[in-house]
Amino acid sequence: MSHNSDSFETLHGLAVQKMDDRARVVAQTEANITQSTKQLEMLEQYRLDYIARLQNRLQEGMSSAQCVNFQKFISTLEEALGQQRVIIAQLEKQVEKEREAWFEARREVNSMQALIDRKKQEQLKIANRQEQKMNDEFAARAYLASRRQQSGG
Repeated sequence: MSHNSDSFETLHGLAVQKMDDRARVVAQTEANITQSTKQLEMLEQYRLDYIARLQNRLQEGMSSAQCVNFQKFISTLEEALGQQRVIIAQLEKQVEKEREAWFEARREVNSMQALIDRKKQEQLKIANRQEQKMNDEFAARAYLASRRQQSGG
């Protein structure tokens, strides 16, 4: 194989590595989305539990200051829920960008592989032609040698 082919194989290897790196980033971002979604669900459940606790306390009777504190805390939880939703939305946009980058890297690898395969096929055809030419020359020499022997010379 030529030096040029070796260089192209090296570039192909680097492209495969880049594609694999992109795949890992996609997987990590998806894991972050899963984790953030679980955190959102926990916050939502905590908010529902806290609202239920407030309703129980209201039925039992509570001071207006305690009621205000409960409401402030619920507002804080709602802000945290909003922030968590923003984080998830950002992660979802990021994972889409990362998937596109991975698809592009995969297309690059596939294109390089097609070129490598085409080059190998060309080299194989050249080698087969050279071998056929050598076989033809050998057969021609053998024929000429046998003709010389038959003609006595």
